[in-house]
Amino acid sequence: MGMGAGVMQNIYPLFERNRILKKEMLWSLRDYAFAHAGVEYQEYGQGILRGCGLSVQGEEIAVRPGLLKYGQAVCIMMEEARIPFGAAQEMRYLHMAVREDRSAPDYIAYRMELALSGEEKKGDGVFEMCRFHLRKGAALRTEYKSFADMETEYDTIDVTHADWGGLGGKSLAPAVCGGDPVRAGKP
Repeated sequence: MGMGAGVMQNIYPLFERNRILKKEMLWSLRDYAFAHAGVEYQEYGQGILRGCGLSVQGEEIAVRPGLLKYGQAVCIMMEEARIPFGAAQEMRYLHMAVREDRSAPDYIAYRMELALSGEEKKGDGVFEMCRFHLRKGAALRTEYKSFADMETEYDTIDVTHADWGGLGGKSLAPAVCGGDPVRAGKP
């Protein structure tokens, strides 16, 4: 008997002893993982969705694993990424650029790259992670004394302008909304 209109099916592979591993079993796992992320975040705007917590480690800013939405794709940053920084006479912006690569015939790759620059960049797959103005001889910090302290002019990682995707559109960083300051996603 065939399936009629409106009938849907979910296939869950059974991995059991003495059973042959079939390509359909692996396809089912693959399809479920992609479909789940797509359904979970389909109503969210572009930007950081989860994780991507920031910390200062010596002379580098570390960005912990997390999720970003670019177009309809949910991109997973599975490893911590680091970028060196130093004192500058200007505001510095830490961006995550997501680029779609369709050069391979068998898949689409979404490449993510951190970049630190002296100019604010928005749109077309470029998401602001934070900004700061570090004076020579000072230390960059990620701890805040109060909400007002988040936008201190110098020597503080400022996430108040970070590009977060929220339900229905843009959102604020969890640190701004009363979540764990800058360390969103830290266990």
